Amino acid sequence: MVGESIKWGYILAAPGRPSRKDQIAHLVASGVSDDQFGPIWEDDISRGSTRPQNQLVGRNDLLFAALPGDEIHVHSEFCAAVSKNDARWLIDAVAEQEVRLVVGGGEITTPEDEAAFVAEVARRQNVFHVSESRRVGKKRKRKKVVEVQGPPLPDRRPCVYRHFDADGALLYVGACINHRTREQQHKSQSDWWPDSARVDVEYYGTMREALAAERVAIYFENPAHNKRVVEPHAGAFIEQAARMVEDVSPEAAARILSMKPKSK
Repeated sequence: MVGESIKWGYILAAPGRPSRKDQIAHLVASGVSDDQFGPIWEDDISRGSTRPQNQLVGRNDLLFAALPGDEIHVHSEFCAAVSKNDARWLIDAVAEQEVRLVVGGGEITTPEDEAAFVAEVARRQNVFHVSESRRVGKKRKRKKVVEVQGPPLPDRRPCVYRHFDADGALLYVGACINHRTREQQHKSQSDWWPDSARVDVEYYGTMREALAAERVAIYFENPAHNKRVVEPHAGAFIEQAARMVEDVSPEAAARILSMKPKSK
């Protein structure tokens, strides 16, 4: 994964959007991995957002993780942004990072594409508001709120973390950008959380490095509660094999590393 361009996926689970299942199906059809190591990021909001950069944490973490040349795939325009202003901000953000935005299978490459993207988000937002007003039986008076794109959230560093129980047994290995946020998710959602007595965290320069290291750790260290095990990419597999024999035979480790595929 290190040194290669990545197809990232983004899901916005929110009112007025296609189901999460349909969004995942589109991303998989586009070539985005859907396994637990796969680069699909997600936000789940029950109401509209007036501060997208603060509320859409998954999208912001994805923008932090993506590097020049990567692709971000979304099901459709309204699954990428919540309003006209947010759509404009997203276009600027991906352009600044030299990341390719692919919407509904088509890449946004020209000013005309960008204008059409923004217009479609605005149209879908209006349609959604009208349908919601009809659903509740009356048109609600809405306050005019200026959207604010706030500063980046704190503690956003790519990392791999390992949870151990009181006896030192490895419970779970994961990778994330915001470790504090991930810990809160595990606390409320993971069955193994009450058994966790210690967590070790290793930080990496990029999210792709963290994802590769996570895959290697799960494959070799066999944590009790990781549900799926996927063989690491060849280069990462060879590096780990070399580390395992390095103390016994540096020469053997060097020979193993010599088998690592050359980067293209």
